[in-house]
Amino acid sequence: MDMKTNVLILIVLGLMFGLQSCEKKEKEPYIIFKDNNAKVINQDTIEVELVSVQELLIESGFKGSPPKYLRQINNGDIEDISDSTDVKLVSQLFAEIDVEKVTLTTNITAMNLTSGSIIKTTVRLGTDMSKSKYYKIK
Repeated sequence: MDMKTNVLILIVLGLMFGLQSCEKKEKEPYIIFKDNNAKVINQDTIEVELVSVQELLIESGFKGSPPKYLRQINNGDIEDISDSTDVKLVSQLFAEIDVEKVTLTTNITAMNLTSGSIIKTTVRLGTDMSKSKYYKIK
């Protein structure tokens, strides 16, 4: 074999092994909370004013059933707000892992709360994953 043939064989073999190692890995479900400036919120508890309207941008990557959006005030009953006007769909993408983006509005002024009250917002993906953020009233 001449030098060009050897180089060609090495390139073909390299591409074959390279493509095998680049196979798509299955994405895992995820939940990301962002503020209204699209910056990721890393803290679990956010202090807010008593007279305010808060907005979360929520991005969820999931397989199967779409996310459930839940709200709980001061350890009271958990309310499914998925179909309420507080949750507005921004976008959906159906692919290897489905992605849903929503805005979730919490009108604290209209809730007749007091200083120290806690509002828990939870996003649940099936039974395997959930993530929460807390508003604490100043």
